[in-house]
Amino acid sequence: MDAGADGAPAPGYAQLYVRGAAMHLTNPKAVVVWLSVVSLAFSTAPARRAYRAGERGIHALLAGVFGYAGLRMLLFTSINTR
Repeated sequence: MDAGADGAPAPGYAQLYVRGAAMHLTNPKAVVVWLSVVSLAFSTAPARRAYRAGERGIHALLAGVFGYAGLRMLLFTSINTR
């Protein structure tokens, strides 16, 4: 791995990707653009039909994910406050 100007090792591709993604995702204009793209994609008739077909499963999956996250927070908080 090459060294930087100050002699420190140069960051790897993964580290550079994470840094770039974090910078991009914290840019409010970029977030608005991505939300617009997603909104347009999900406003199409095929996307609406696919959502309607899987709506019950999607809601069940999300309920499980949020329930699990809530239990983890409750258990983690109660264990660490003792």
